Amino acid sequence: MSNQKHTPGPWTWNEDFCGLDAPEGAILEFDRYDGMWLTYTDTVDGRKANARLIAAAPDLLEALKAIKELAKPGQSLGISDAIDLICDIYNVALKALPTGGDD
Repeated sequence: MSNQKHTPGPWTWNEDFCGLDAPEGAILEFDRYDGMWLTYTDTVDGRKANARLIAAAPDLLEALKAIKELAKPGQSLGISDAIDLICDIYNVALKALPTGGDD
C-alpha cells in the first residue's frame, strides 16, 4: 500500500462545485465549458491511478454487493463457491491497478 499513486481517501462528492474531493484537494472537477476533468495529484501517474480507480468503481461495487449477499447471517457457502468468489473479486480488483499492481 505504501506505493499507492492514487489520491488517499476518503473521497466525497462536493455539491458546491460539482466535484470529487479528498482531504488533500479536489480529484475531479466540473467546468461548464470543459466538462469533467481530473485534478489534484502532482503527477500524470497519479491522475492515471485516480482514473483507473474511478473506472473500476462499478465493478468493485458489484463485487462488494456479492460479498454482502454471501455474508448474510446463516448463509452457507461451499469451498468451491468461496474460491470462485475470491477469484472473481481478485479479477475485478485488478482492473483498478496498473500493470504490475503497484498502486
